[in-house]
Amino acid sequence: MNKVLLEIIKNDWITQREVLNILNNNYKVKISKRKLQEHIKINRELYKKRLCCIMIVKSNKGYKASQNTSEITKCANELIKTGASMVNEGKSILQSLEARNV
Repeated sequence: MNKVLLEIIKNDWITQREVLNILNNNYKVKISKRKLQEHIKINRELYKKRLCCIMIVKSNKGYKASQNTSEITKCANELIKTGASMVNEGKSILQSLEARNV
């Protein structure tokens, strides 16, 4: 699937919906958004293990296959920022819940 995704997600930005439509229409592969995200995660694992030289990066523009270190760095930093934000939100909710149960 990694090879197919890299064929679809090339050097230009493409939305998730477009990727799913191309998979369905051109490859007769129907997968969910979640399954697509799992395949993108597999691509990133292959990249980290140096088994693939192209990483699928994500931004608000969609997805793009990239070897560009600045694009990959930007994507990684965005993942870190999003993760930290989610951790802080979760902690805030737990603190609020704890305060209500006092």
